[in-house]
Amino acid sequence: MDRVISLQDQSGKFICHQVGRTRRQDERDRFSGKVCETLEEVKEFFFVIWNSQTRDEA
Repeated sequence: MDRVISLQDQSGKFICHQVGRTRRQDERDRFSGKVCETLEEVKEFFFVIWNSQTRDEA
């Protein structure tokens, strides 16, 4: 899982991007992203993605 958080200089917003890579040939990589105003939004974004993927694997 690749996770990237970068700070946009002009507006101060956080740009979050996540890539879920697959090892299986019959599946596709998953991409998600969000522009967040606060660090709380950043934490929520990554927790929701991580939590949903953990449930899918169970």
